[in-house]
Amino acid sequence: MADMGALLDGVAEALADGDPGRALQRLSELERVIGLAGPAAPGLAERLAHLRELAEAAVTGVADARAILVAARQAVQDAGTYDEAGEKTIHRGPATQLGRF
Repeated sequence: MADMGALLDGVAEALADGDPGRALQRLSELERVIGLAGPAAPGLAERLAHLRELAEAAVTGVADARAILVAARQAVQDAGTYDEAGEKTIHRGPATQLGRF
């Protein structure tokens, strides 16, 4: 049987690494282990459910942030200015990146 503490550490590490999908997988493993281990400590199921919601929100937040960055980069690439001679200068944005994601 897997160590519950190790699984919780795995959830925390996955979230710290910016991998909410792996965090959800670890939570599923933890829920399975707790189900096999018998009655859990009072309130543990509620705390796990809250942690799952946070991990799912992280997945959504990362996807939303990526979409915003892509749209912002496209807007920068489409923007242009004109110099004194009337020549258009296209501005290139940096590669889309969000922290470790």
